Amino acid sequence: MRRTLAIVAVAAAFVAAGSALASPDLNIGQCLKYTNAQALRATQILKGLPLTSAQVREVRSRLAQYNSVRGYPGIDDLGLPADVVAEINRRIQVQVAEWNKHPLGYPCLPFKSSAKTKVFARRLLLDNGFRVAGLSIRKTSPRQFQFQGIRDGTQMFGIIVKTAPRQVAIFVESVTPRFSQTRRFTTPFEA
Repeated sequence: MRRTLAIVAVAAAFVAAGSALASPDLNIGQCLKYTNAQALRATQILKGLPLTSAQVREVRSRLAQYNSVRGYPGIDDLGLPADVVAEINRRIQVQVAEWNKHPLGYPCLPFKSSAKTKVFARRLLLDNGFRVAGLSIRKTSPRQFQFQGIRDGTQMFGIIVKTAPRQVAIFVESVTPRFSQTRRFTTPFEA
């Protein structure tokens, strides 16, 4: 209970420090994705292919593993005709290309001064209860930083994006207890 109250108190401080400025035309939720990877849309991949129901089940099972920790085993060993395998692989690549059409952090703006932004965000996170030793910030694209750290004994993760020339948004979340918050901050320089 004490730990939850401490997290709520730190969250309140984080909220108080944040700016309420907002760009109504910017979909910030899209900017705050950890990865571009998604689940393959098996229905689109299998549509119109000459497969038996058993083959469809097996291919669907394999496609479900595409971005899994276990890894994608491929479909070459299923006994499918070579032209069907080639078409399935082509359709997979079309979907993967769609995921990677934009860099992480899109449609937020690319950073003009990544180094200054990283220092600013680090200082802001440290001022809001993150421990120096556990805080790491890494640039994942020209439009996004991702970070992890410990605040009040809780492992926290987050994303930093640029939402205006002198404004960044910082998304912070923890797994246990479940907490997430997004706030915008004005920078003293063009981020």
